[in-house]
Amino acid sequence: LILYNIKGEDAGGRLIGEHVSTGIGRPHFWDRARYYGEEQRLATALEAMEKNAG
Repeated sequence: LILYNIKGEDAGGRLIGEHVSTGIGRPHFWDRARYYGEEQRLATALEAMEKNAG
């Protein structure tokens, strides 16, 4: 669903980067989310990731 693009390291040796969406619209666990009543929350989270990626 998301990748971490590494841009480099800071002075302390920690990685610097950003999370980006892979663009997968409907992950394989969608039906499980529906079963547990979490389909709408999952859809909202995926939509938010897409907006932030664009």
